[in-house]
Parts: sequence; C-alpha cells; structure tokens
Amino acid sequence: MTNIHGSGMPTSNPNLLDNPWSQINQRGKTEYIGKVYGVDRWFAQNNMEKVVVQDSYVTLVPGTDYSSFAQHIERFSELANKTVTLSAIVRGVAGQCVGLYINPWDYGDGVYLTGANWQLISVTMNLANLARCEIAIYADRSGNKNRLDVRAVKLELGPASTLAYDAPPNYQQELAKCQRYFYSTLNNDGERGALSREAFNVSTANISYGSGAEFPVEMRTVPTITLYSGVSRTAGKVAYGTDGADCVGLAEAQFVGKTGFRQIRILDDPHMPGNQASFHYTADAEIY
Repeated sequence: MTNIHGSGMPTSNPNLLDNPWSQINQRGKTEYIGKVYGVDRWFAQNNMEKVVVQDSYVTLVPGTDYSSFAQHIERFSELANKTVTLSAIVRGVAGQCVGLYINPWDYGDGVYLTGANWQLISVTMNLANLARCEIAIYADRSGNKNRLDVRAVKLELGPASTLAYDAPPNYQQELAKCQRYFYSTLNNDGERGALSREAFNVSTANISYGSGAEFPVEMRTVPTITLYSGVSRTAGKVAYGTDGADCVGLAEAQFVGKTGFRQIRILDDPHMPGNQASFHYTADAEIY
C-alpha cells in the first residue's frame, strides 16, 4: 500500500483485472448457466453452475460441484517472479470456504468466512515463471454447496490488498477495455437492427453483399463475427424488406480484421438485391 506524499492517507494500487466490479454485461442476460462467459471478461469453470447477475454484484450458484468465477490475464508474463495479492469482497455463510487461486491449483489458498455479512478476503502469492495466468474464486470446495455473492475482485502487485480503498471503476473506461475482447450490438435499441445496409448483387445469382462495420475499439485479435437478423435476432441471418423477413440463406461477415469487417455476404436469396439488410452482430475475441 502506498501513501500520498507521506501523509499516512492510504491509496490504492492499480487493479490488474478487467471489469472487477462486474459492471459490464454486454451479453445482456440476467443469469448464465454452465462453462461460458457471462458478465464481461468473467467465465464459469463448472458445467453445472449458474452465475446470477444482481444489481451490484453476482451470485455464484453451485450445481453438482463447486462454483467458480474466473478471468484469463492476457499479459501474464509481466507477473512472472512477482509477489501479488488476490482479494475479493464476498458474502456467504459463516464457515464457508472460499478459494482464491491463480492457475488453480498452482498458487493460492482457501479462506473461511467468519459470518454472513460482506467480507474482504485476500491471499498473497509469490509467482514463478508463468506459462499462463488464470485467476479464480472457488466456493464450496468442501462440498457444502452454498451460494456465494461476489461484489468485487482485485489482483495487484505487492504483499497486501488495497481493495478496501477502491471505488467502482469508471464505467466507460471499463467498457472500452472489455470491448477489446467482446463486442455486441444485440442490446442496442431498434427493432430493425443496429445496422442497416443496402444489399447489392454482383454477377452471381442469389448472392448479395452489403457494407460492413467498424468496431468501437481495436480488438485484441481478429474476432469471430456472428450476424443476427435485425428483427428476429436469429443467428446467421439478416432481415430485409418492409415486413422485416429473414433472409433464406446464410449471412456472414467477410474481410474481418481487428478494427472491423468490410462487408456482409448473403447466400441463396433472390429477394435481397435492392433491399436494406438490417442486422446486429457480435465480435468475439475472448481468451479460451
């Protein structure tokens, strides 16, 4: 922990995690089931568990085994041979074991909760060389199958936690950080889709094209693009015409890069040329 000009007033170390207070939820669901990404940058590690999105925290609900909440660290080589502290603000039941780990089970330990109120727990670890870095919170490893509420998580350099001095981070800054890994227009307003492009035909019958889109930030790598109908939101489709009908064939993005995709292609639909193609899309560059 550092002080301001020797005044004795505690200040906070930088948090090395993205979306540490679970503010960003581009996928827009209120709960996520199974081994999937949910609130941005966070994923579950158990096929049967559920992560429920609450007003200012998430709840981990175990299935047949423990529940977990994990995040991959992209620039993990910078943590090699360093002392780090992983901490979290959690709420469970007295006696519940909560594990704080890096590369489970290489580094970390379990902490027993002392009551049913919000508590700050932490574990300090001395890391060696890393081939990967994945931080995780594990609940109920002892098999008690209790829920766990998680308000905030912090990974920082040094031998002590400064999470107690943190406020929730700036929403817009966290959103931009998360959009390097995943971007979605599915929650944008407009029943005709977030984007509308005129479809045109180029020599080949029943194959149409439309212009693409730019991402709000440069993504960490070339993403996987999925198009969705602007009306029905069916994957692999676009909508067209005054009635908003879905195209018959497959709609896909082409010439995809880290900053956007140049065009869309719609296969096997003679109705597309001259119509507006409306669509949403997701761009996925998560670490798997």
